Amino acid sequence: MNSKVSGVFNGTGAAVYLCVGFVPRKVYLKNVENGTEYVIEWTNANLRCQAGASAGGWLYTNGAPAPVIASAGVRQYEGGDLMTSANQTSVAYGEGIFLGMDLKDYRADNAYGASAGAIDTWTFDGTLSGHWNVAAVSSGARIGAGSKILIKETSSGLVKEAGITAISNQGAAASEVTLSRLIGSGQILYVGGLYDLAPIALKKVAPAGILLSDTTLNYDDNTIYFEMEA
Repeated sequence: MNSKVSGVFNGTGAAVYLCVGFVPRKVYLKNVENGTEYVIEWTNANLRCQAGASAGGWLYTNGAPAPVIASAGVRQYEGGDLMTSANQTSVAYGEGIFLGMDLKDYRADNAYGASAGAIDTWTFDGTLSGHWNVAAVSSGARIGAGSKILIKETSSGLVKEAGITAISNQGAAASEVTLSRLIGSGQILYVGGLYDLAPIALKKVAPAGILLSDTTLNYDDNTIYFEMEA
């Protein structure tokens, strides 16, 4: 059975394991924040290239391709490493060496999401802006610019998806939250974290995925989009 996954992670500027739960045969990565367009494409056919010149994939810089050796690009990773402070040197959100999938709904998470109760009501205030009913946590929040939000719009009855493009304070006052599209007032059904990959906790075992050794596309604190397919 084929598996396919996509999402974003925070660039680290260093080698990073992207542990999506399977060993992919195809990988696509794109820096969606840098002023220079960087893309990496890799398939398991790259493993069979002559002399290994593109075993790590192809790096495209503003559309211009360049082969990447395995030690500087993408390598398959079968998983199985136990997380310790020696190999997972940081578990701070947006950091870490081993990253695992994080698709959690943070609306009612009182440690990383809502300061109390649940963020479940969206009030449209004009243009692309609005606010929600409960303030987000002020420290350690995983909700912010880059989060995915699903809202069931009262006027249309439709469930609409958007990205949070800006948030000031904790989002509970008028026009403190800006979305990527206009969505009228309604019920908030989901608010995800800023990233779809987060550091794997210590004492957990890393799932399968890839080791990305590139540091050109994987620029520190840039948003990186990924697609992987088995």
